[in-house]
Amino acid sequence: MPGHQNKLSLFWQEIKRRNVHRSLAIYAGTAFIILEAADIIFPRLGLPDLSIDVVLYLLILGAVVTLVVSWIFDLTSKGVEKTKALNEMQAGDKPVVSYGWKIATYVSLVVIVGLIIFNLAGGFKQVQAGSIQSLVVLPFDNFTGNEELDYFVSGMHASLIGDMGKINGLRVVSKTTSNTFKDLDKSIPEIASELIVDAVVETNVMCLGDNVCVQFKLFSAFPEEQLLWSKSYDSDMSNILNLYNWVIKDIANEIRLPLSPEQQTQLAKPRPIDPDAYELYLKGKFHMGFLTRESQQSALDYFNKALEIDPEYASAYAGIAGVWAFLKQMDYVTPDEANLKLEEFMSRALQLDNPSAEVYYYDGIKKVWTDFDWEGGESSLMRCLEINPNFSEARAYYSHLMMLLKRPEEMREQITLALEIDPKNPLIQVLATVELMIESKYDLCIDRAKQLQTMMPNNPLLMLVLFQSYTETDEYDLAIIELRKVFKQLADDIVIETLDREYSKAGFEKALNAAADNWTERFTGASAQHATMLYAYAGNTEKTLFWLERAYIRRDPSNPYLGVIPYLRPYHDEPRYIEIVQRMKLPIGAFDS
Repeated sequence: MPGHQNKLSLFWQEIKRRNVHRSLAIYAGTAFIILEAADIIFPRLGLPDLSIDVVLYLLILGAVVTLVVSWIFDLTSKGVEKTKALNEMQAGDKPVVSYGWKIATYVSLVVIVGLIIFNLAGGFKQVQAGSIQSLVVLPFDNFTGNEELDYFVSGMHASLIGDMGKINGLRVVSKTTSNTFKDLDKSIPEIASELIVDAVVETNVMCLGDNVCVQFKLFSAFPEEQLLWSKSYDSDMSNILNLYNWVIKDIANEIRLPLSPEQQTQLAKPRPIDPDAYELYLKGKFHMGFLTRESQQSALDYFNKALEIDPEYASAYAGIAGVWAFLKQMDYVTPDEANLKLEEFMSRALQLDNPSAEVYYYDGIKKVWTDFDWEGGESSLMRCLEINPNFSEARAYYSHLMMLLKRPEEMREQITLALEIDPKNPLIQVLATVELMIESKYDLCIDRAKQLQTMMPNNPLLMLVLFQSYTETDEYDLAIIELRKVFKQLADDIVIETLDREYSKAGFEKALNAAADNWTERFTGASAQHATMLYAYAGNTEKTLFWLERAYIRRDPSNPYLGVIPYLRPYHDEPRYIEIVQRMKLPIGAFDS
């Protein structure tokens, strides 16, 4: 044993004499720096994780080479020389260690220790590639001291979410759902758990004027709340769209999300904008969200003012088209007037370079619910989702198109994705409820619709969904209650009186028939599809088909549903019904759920 210890001691002395330990220490410090740099830089370049493993293996191989070379050679004041063997050393020779060797060794040790401490306890947490695949951008906090700028701050929030949603591989919760957490006293982990996301972005807007000053913070939520990244930006207002690009690139880098070459090109592309036109556009979007006739007119005014400043502003043209689509759907204007405006402004938006996802979204809506062009509508909505996979409303309406074309698997897939992206969006929730009704899942449909009605008691589509679902399940008393609500919104007390009188005297079908007669005789602008629905449930075949044909001639915006709506299923074998379905190029037959 003493002999064995003596051999180890001699071996260690030889390692020190040949400066092998110093060479390895210096190499280790350098290798540590190279590996840390690769870990930070490679994901930014879009290189795969395997590339970091390759660097690690090469560094390990380099350590072996360093060991061999440092055993054979030495760095002296005369340059690189072969180290003498121990038996070649003359008496009195002592290995001389230069100050350079000592300094390099100590510096390397300090670097290694420093990097270890930084990784274990210092700085922000290093995010592993793929650990963050979803996030929510919370509503921006307005710290400018001017509450009148809330509309602008809200618009910035929506714009960033819209731009960030274009990144493939990252699920970004939509603005509508994000806004439900405004001013709520909930922790980062609570919000993340409720939305099933990996990370949360908080934003403070510090100044708005000629310049915009914004601070962003990115938090991970699990296993505990931790700040991953924070950065402040100060930009000229004309560069505000570029600022969104900078933020997206920085966040993508921080969460190590590879960007495709196309995405990198888009984010690097300058996007100058006239600040005044952008401000007017945001005001238009702000008023558009109130969904009243008056607010839509205000939105139109702001969009038109934005176009006076920048006639090439594609998003403003799309906004105007969106307003006319809403006015048409709510029967505030005639279909003919709305269709002309939709065609005019959508054509102008599409003529401009690089139409946005929003432009394709409105174009898809127009083609499906105005032009009845299923193939063109599908193409536009798919292009919208290619640009922005997180456009929740586009997914919901694409799901509806799949429903109209009787492609149930695709319908369910798209509505599920829409609800994952925007679970608290009332529009998407209502559209999902309609699809439950079309699939004849009436009990579930009724439960969901009643829940939504507590939040949206005046939503006419929910009233119609409940009326049909109650009728299909023979709950006639409840069906009459919902139908009364529909006519109450139309301010038609005479129809309500007729409905109540006939229901108590003659029953459900005769009450519907009498109400429909009263309504259509007194009101020339009565909705053709609503009249069709009432006569269909009343069992009046002749008047059902008459109003169905009138709806077709009027190009009623509800016409796309005539192939799947429950009240027309008893008429699927009627030649007049079949002729209309064929003219509209809709699939004939039952909805295969």
